[in-house]
Amino acid sequence: MYLLQKIDNLLNSITMYRLVLYVLTILAIISIIFGFIEWLPFSGILFIYTLVVILISVFVSNMLFAKIIRADTNTESVWITGLILFLTLAPIKDGTDLIVTVVIATVAMASKYFLTYDKKHIFNPAAIGMFLAGLFGFGNSIWWVGSTVLMPFVLVMGVLIIRKIRRFQLFFIFAIFAIATSSFFNYFNDINPIENLRMVIFSWPLIFFGTIMLTEPFTTPFNKTNRTIYGAIVGILFGSQFSIGPLYASPEFALVAGNIFTFIVNPKGKLILKLKQKNQLAPAIFEFVFSPDERDSSSNRKINYIAGQYME
Repeated sequence: MYLLQKIDNLLNSITMYRLVLYVLTILAIISIIFGFIEWLPFSGILFIYTLVVILISVFVSNMLFAKIIRADTNTESVWITGLILFLTLAPIKDGTDLIVTVVIATVAMASKYFLTYDKKHIFNPAAIGMFLAGLFGFGNSIWWVGSTVLMPFVLVMGVLIIRKIRRFQLFFIFAIFAIATSSFFNYFNDINPIENLRMVIFSWPLIFFGTIMLTEPFTTPFNKTNRTIYGAIVGILFGSQFSIGPLYASPEFALVAGNIFTFIVNPKGKLILKLKQKNQLAPAIFEFVFSPDERDSSSNRKINYIAGQYME
């Protein structure tokens, strides 16, 4: 219990987005090291080159789109999207890969500004970028972060995230449905359930996807019941195997479909608040006083507060 309390104290001292940024940065560094020592099928130099291209692409495109619509931007969110794309897209090997990677990164950032409703983005940026590229035949998402050698690190980092935001139930609902669905489809490929379970956990991005991408607050249902349905929907699609024209089963398609469900069931729009005061009430208890931002068109929106509600 003492160790768990120390971990919780550490997690509580870090914001949600900062923690995810740290986690993804650590995974990127480990991946590059493993590339140099040939524990992954791509070289360290190739990893560095790809990472630099993606980070420059998301940074430049984000600045451009933010200026076009005169919007505030969350820098941490930009780097998070870039690092997720780095860990899921195939490393750049030629000019075609370079163009496709830059386009995916640019579309991912554009989705935050143009695929929105009342200042709130609808889709996970990385997922919608990869999904649209695949839909038009230019997909190069291979989710190499799901490799066996990275699994222990992904597991530890992922548990820290869902521990902080208390989303264990969501993760387990998703995992159960994903494993059950993949077992059903693989049964017809003569793969027994035990072998399927091994493949799903050790050779598939289930843990990375379920702890880091599935739980993103803005695209996750607020209501507990809806979160359960959301986890089941994404899990079923994640474990499915199908192809209908240009549409095919993939982790990014599963998440995009889940994001649409979230948009339907969640309250619409985003209320922008400004911090007025921070008051210490006790040694470990603080009161934060907010007021609506004057620049927010929804500042006059009535807030119906229910005891037990919280903000992210």
